[in-house]
Amino acid sequence: MTLTYPLNHHDFLTYQLYNTTRSKETQKRRSKSRTRIALFYFLFALFAYLAVDSALAIISIVVGIVSYLILPYYIKHRTYNAMSSFVQEQFHNKFGKSGSVEFSDKLITATDDFSELKIRLEGFSEINEIKNYYFFKMTLGESLIVPKSAILDKEKFDAYIETLKREFGIKHNIDLDWKWK
Repeated sequence: MTLTYPLNHHDFLTYQLYNTTRSKETQKRRSKSRTRIALFYFLFALFAYLAVDSALAIISIVVGIVSYLILPYYIKHRTYNAMSSFVQEQFHNKFGKSGSVEFSDKLITATDDFSELKIRLEGFSEINEIKNYYFFKMTLGESLIVPKSAILDKEKFDAYIETLKREFGIKHNIDLDWKWK
């Protein structure tokens, strides 16, 4: 089975954002930064209160609460913009270029204007499925992006994925409700 499709900025960005939300290290960093900033304001409020400046202490507590509540939205916005810039910088020469992916019994071959990549099926560790994409993750960390819109024979493709799961033990993560958050 061969699929031919172009990838654009949105495709690469969706992949990067999905990986970011799946990374436990990134989630831990986001949580720590949120807690540290709020803790800083509360400690500042405590010192202000001990210095008998209750107005400054109250303002610091309010700012700490507001920053704790607003920071997740700010981090989300900053991460989105950083990933968008990264995708633009790293993959701009691939946007709109049509490539093909051939799925066979032993290999997946990806071909574009610049290269040809042959990956043995043992080289894949997991398949991540979201609403509009499949991400075939290789054991080395790279991934193959397959938009669902490029799949013409859904039943045949699903059967291929079942074969990968059964014969090669490739993990299939289904996250159809995933959204960037």
